[in-house]
Amino acid sequence: MRKNEDALFYENGAFRKRGMTMQTGFPEVKKKLGFGAMRLPMIGEKVDLAAFSKMVDLFLSEGFNYFDTAHPYLNGESELALREALTSRYPREAYLLANKLTAPYFDQESDIRPFFEKQLQWCGVSYFDFYLMHAQNLGNYDKFQRCHAYETAFALKKEGKIAMWAFLSMIRQRSWNGFGRSPGC
Repeated sequence: MRKNEDALFYENGAFRKRGMTMQTGFPEVKKKLGFGAMRLPMIGEKVDLAAFSKMVDLFLSEGFNYFDTAHPYLNGESELALREALTSRYPREAYLLANKLTAPYFDQESDIRPFFEKQLQWCGVSYFDFYLMHAQNLGNYDKFQRCHAYETAFALKKEGKIAMWAFLSMIRQRSWNGFGRSPGC
């Protein structure tokens, strides 16, 4: 563990600073490299599943196990390709899978769970090892708060559908002075 005064965590409806973060990450991640499925070999508008399957096989055979996707990647084809090349071919304990909640795919709190359940189906899994609040920035942070996306992620974690959740920030912390403030604070 190392001291990191700039680390932010979501607790009780707001982001807060906490002094300790993990230096090496998660022990479940076997090596410090993940397979991002944002860009994959394509044949026209479809993923080249034969080529992608070979890539997945090699990645796993070399001892790596972390895969990352999001619904916007390849217009949803990334999730489907991971189901075909990874999750339908390997036991669940052989890999870790991260997916993301992205702002364009929900307009209100009641949209989040149905979208999440579709993501599970598209990926062919019953839970995600990591579920990330995708591309957090000044333009969508209020939407994630208003729609209770963070609370929904906590509930999904409690239900066993997410092992770990986090957020991905696409801004510099110093440029966002209001980050983590609750309405009325």
